[in-house]
Amino acid sequence: MLVASFANSARLKPEIRLAQAVSEYEAALSGEQKAAFRISRSQTRESPPDVSDVMRLIAEIDRCASRKGRRCFGPRLTNLLQAVQQFASLGDIIIGGSQNLIACGVWSLAISQSGSYLEKLSIIFMDVGRSAPRYQSIALLYPRSKELQAYLCEYFIAVVGLCQETANFAKKSTLAQISSNLVDSAIKKFQSELDLWARSIKEEVTLLSSQTIKEEAKDNSTFRGLVLKSASATSYRRKMQARLYWLDACSTYDYVTTWKQARKRGSPTWFIQSAKYLDWRKDRESPRSDSLYLTGTLGSGKTVLMASMIVDLNLFAPKGTTAYFFCRHDINESLKARTVIGCLARQLIQQSANIDKLDEEFGQGLSYVDCDRVIQLLGRVLSGTSKVYHFVLDGVDDCEDSERDALLQLLRQLQKKIPLLLCVSFRAGINSELITGPGIFTSLQILSIPANNPDIGEFIVAELEARLESGKLSIGNAAIILEIQDALQAGAQGMFLWVALQIDTICEEKTDKAIRNALKDLPRDLSETFRRILQKSGQTGAAQYQHKILKYVAAACRPLTTEELREALSVVLGNTIWNASKLINDIHATLACCGSLIIIDEEEFTVRFAHHSIKQFLISPRDFSKYQFTLHNANNEMGQVIVTYLNYGVFDTQVSRTVVPRIPAKEAPSQILNSILGQSSGVKQLAMGLLRSRKQTGYDIGKILADASNSHHESAIDFHLLPYAKTYLYNHSGFFWENNSWPMLSLWLRLLNSGHVVCDYSFAR
Repeated sequence: MLVASFANSARLKPEIRLAQAVSEYEAALSGEQKAAFRISRSQTRESPPDVSDVMRLIAEIDRCASRKGRRCFGPRLTNLLQAVQQFASLGDIIIGGSQNLIACGVWSLAISQSGSYLEKLSIIFMDVGRSAPRYQSIALLYPRSKELQAYLCEYFIAVVGLCQETANFAKKSTLAQISSNLVDSAIKKFQSELDLWARSIKEEVTLLSSQTIKEEAKDNSTFRGLVLKSASATSYRRKMQARLYWLDACSTYDYVTTWKQARKRGSPTWFIQSAKYLDWRKDRESPRSDSLYLTGTLGSGKTVLMASMIVDLNLFAPKGTTAYFFCRHDINESLKARTVIGCLARQLIQQSANIDKLDEEFGQGLSYVDCDRVIQLLGRVLSGTSKVYHFVLDGVDDCEDSERDALLQLLRQLQKKIPLLLCVSFRAGINSELITGPGIFTSLQILSIPANNPDIGEFIVAELEARLESGKLSIGNAAIILEIQDALQAGAQGMFLWVALQIDTICEEKTDKAIRNALKDLPRDLSETFRRILQKSGQTGAAQYQHKILKYVAAACRPLTTEELREALSVVLGNTIWNASKLINDIHATLACCGSLIIIDEEEFTVRFAHHSIKQFLISPRDFSKYQFTLHNANNEMGQVIVTYLNYGVFDTQVSRTVVPRIPAKEAPSQILNSILGQSSGVKQLAMGLLRSRKQTGYDIGKILADASNSHHESAIDFHLLPYAKTYLYNHSGFFWENNSWPMLSLWLRLLNSGHVVCDYSFAR
């Protein structure tokens, strides 16, 4: 079907069909929508969108949704909007005036859709966004490849089509929306096309990026001459190269994902009415630096509040003046002062028009840009400006003392160089003298999250409504919902985390009586809540994995994906024979043995604790619970897993050519089927096909087995844990010699001496 559609439209160039698609979308708009669309397109052409426009659009989407009583879902659209922004910002110099107008039309289309997204639609766009073409170097690569230009146009033709389909859905009545199936064949068709073109774009970008300038000049000199035929194009290319160099010199760390994860968890608003916050945020006649210190008890929602503050600043503050960073207890790199200050610098520099100053003063020959040099870069780019900048930092108290002290001193230096409004969050109880001592922050104010936080009540109502709508909470007597609300409100003590975990527990009850019994015996604090959840969830069939999961998640240097954790759990320590049949079939069901303390990110598919306090509970020396362990012990066991895993010796296995035999279905022994099918990605469909095939006399299953074998071989060489194991081996085996028996030490030494597995030393502690 897809091939046929390509053939029918082959006479038209992709850019022409993209223009047609945008025009058709515009024609279907109402009069008011058309006017807004055209104004937006005109403004976008005059001033191409940048990364701050993505944040502003997401903030606007969430604001529109909140007015309608919907939950926060704007961050789900981030990846796709970033791809659209990069395409729309290529500019006349790169893609030409007419095509740039089309690209701007695609961005305007995204803006026109912002008020109509629903929960299900946001999930569709999030799924599409996972493979969306987001490459910082796209402006450099676009002129070099006709294929890349065509693939991008094809991708955005599908984007426009998907937007048109969702817009048609939004126009339906509420009843019609409920009765219709959103994920219909048309939506699936667009999703399939988007995946196809995203893969093509990725392959082309990879190919172009691997070509050196010398190869390009030798093999493609004619086309290169056409690309760089104008002085403006040459100048633009050099500027883009310089911009990418300095941005990457600052940091390549992904700081956006953590913000998205926090933002999805809620949308607190009480701080917007706070006099201290409004005074810190307000416009000033004479720009100056000020500081705001946000504090709250454990589980009071500081991180979610900071994520909402970033949204508010993107709507209120001038464009390109807000930067943020969230330190993560489960990502070692995020706890380093160099990472934090580098990400903050990258966000401001990429939105500055003065980046040329860096080349003039520093050149591009720096082998490493340390913290002091990053401050110099920021001071140079932002010097002489009348703008006031905003930094929002969360989780700094998770850093080691030396890293935190270094970061605070760097921020103090920066406040002396530029007008900087700084907001930093800390848990109540942290040594406040380190934060509020003389000379640390400029004009410091302290904003405390109140114990009677009014957002708690709204959060309880929103969560209960969501559970009722999704069917996760089932009740017999409608009035019991008010009993649940009152009990949660009374026991919350300002802790959003406590409320969320109690709701999860209540949803597991099967009768109204059981719910009432649970309400009478709610745990008083988080520690008791954690114990009860582990005790109850540990009674499931996967209980034998509970302690391993908790240890591996706690010890991981960064969150493991579900597939990485699945492979780690299959390792039998010291057994170096790879056996695919030992892999867990359903990792999601297995993770249920940890209850709601473990969550899977809907977008990244990473596994993490629902809150950093859960890890602290597990490794705390104060409570001697059967669930607790030392971080040293967990790290050593993770090292044993990795050493055993890397000794499998199957990572260089080659795929052999397969001859397709003719095999009558009834003559195929189960052992043969098992050896061929293994852990194929289509196990369910293949198994059903095999069952049906045995009902047909003489049915040849040779081709089915050949296809399954090919699928099996392709997946068998895709060891998901391997990149993590090679990168972080030395992080997990730093004290291997003093903690392990000789058999495990011999595997470790064999690994170090073999040279077959090249590990990455750069992340070692």
